[in-house]
Amino acid sequence: MFYTPFYDFVKGLKKYNDTLAPEKKIHVHGIDAERFPYFSIYALNSIVDTLPTRFYGGEIFEQIKALASANYEDYNVETYYGEPDFAFDFEFAEVNAWSSLKSIIDDSNYLKDTLMKQLGPDGPIYFAIIKSLEVGREWYLSERAGDLKSPIIRERFMCDEFERIFRLDMQGKYYGQFGRCHLHKDKKSRNCYDYYMNSVASRITEIDPSLSNTVLEIPIFYSENREMDGDVIDRLELKDKFLTPGTSLHH
Repeated sequence: MFYTPFYDFVKGLKKYNDTLAPEKKIHVHGIDAERFPYFSIYALNSIVDTLPTRFYGGEIFEQIKALASANYEDYNVETYYGEPDFAFDFEFAEVNAWSSLKSIIDDSNYLKDTLMKQLGPDGPIYFAIIKSLEVGREWYLSERAGDLKSPIIRERFMCDEFERIFRLDMQGKYYGQFGRCHLHKDKKSRNCYDYYMNSVASRITEIDPSLSNTVLEIPIFYSENREMDGDVIDRLELKDKFLTPGTSLHH
């Protein structure tokens, strides 16, 4: 949501979706590991903020509401996933970011059956968010340490999440917009990993035999950034082939 054109796209998509019959509506799913934990806190709070808490395990919903009352939007990923713990400025007491988030994650998983009864139809998305936070921290710490497993963790998770959605509608059509590293095939790919890494675009085809040779990749090249794609555009003569005066390949 930091990118204005994408934000405008989402708003336009919602406006268009509102004109469609229920059986024809477009469904939107997030499949990446959580890179921005405060978004998840906002989402979790939106799910539980009107639910009752007077049941065994209800303190988890109260913890979410309390954490959401902090100035969480002012802090970045390091605040929640980093070490040592970051202390929120709650009056009268010290509250640690990761300790608080981990408590919510662990207790939610432990009391999943109980919480599912309270969450109703929002249960699956609640626990999808919880899982993305777990994997998100593992990914973040391994990436910061320069561990080779970092992108592997992320691509495996994205593939698992896509499969979860795909199994709900195996006849559906799916579209996603991903950075080039998620389309990565081998170490010859530019501006990505300098080693072999099986990306989510490749992994999807392994989920089910019906997906073999069904993934279409449509590249977006950045013509105004020489370091990114400029030489590729020149080498493939893309400007001469596809552009008319006054237009650009830059998106």
